[in-house]
Amino acid sequence: MRCISCNARYDVVTCKKCHEDLKAKVAFLTTAQKNYQEDLEAKVAFLTTSQPDSFSDIVLFASDGGSAQAAVPIPAHKAVLVSRSPVFNAMLENEMEESLSGTIKIRDVSYGTLRAFVDYLYAAEVVCLDQQLACDLLVMAEKYQVHHLKDLCQKFLVANSTGRILFRPTPSCTSITPRRSSTQP
Repeated sequence: MRCISCNARYDVVTCKKCHEDLKAKVAFLTTAQKNYQEDLEAKVAFLTTSQPDSFSDIVLFASDGGSAQAAVPIPAHKAVLVSRSPVFNAMLENEMEESLSGTIKIRDVSYGTLRAFVDYLYAAEVVCLDQQLACDLLVMAEKYQVHHLKDLCQKFLVANSTGRILFRPTPSCTSITPRRSSTQP
């Protein structure tokens, strides 16, 4: 038999020298991968604000038509909103009412959806995403042009669809339009 690495003649698949070299390379790569992962986790922790309400300079309110939670403010930072959404950028860069008052009232959205939306703008992740929240966030992502959230919601809805779409697809949501099977006319 020959060593598969150095082609030397041995009674096993690899010779001792090649085995030790491979073992050292695996150890190095494992350590490098662990260091890289720790570095990425540290960067993500740095980029996400642990307390978004500290030093906030704007407040958002949900207005879904009478919910008690609609009056609960969601503090945010203009810099975060502006950097994540061109709609917020236009709204807050110009002297619109929201920019002057420091308050944004978002109609036809529940507190939970708005909270999840703002949290996504900070951390680029949605906790406890279900089909209803994905649909609601998709509408908000479309309205505020947060493309990566829109893509996330569309992918979630496609992956978790039960064969029917619960809302009417729009021209800008082409990736979630139902496909016809070859047996349908």
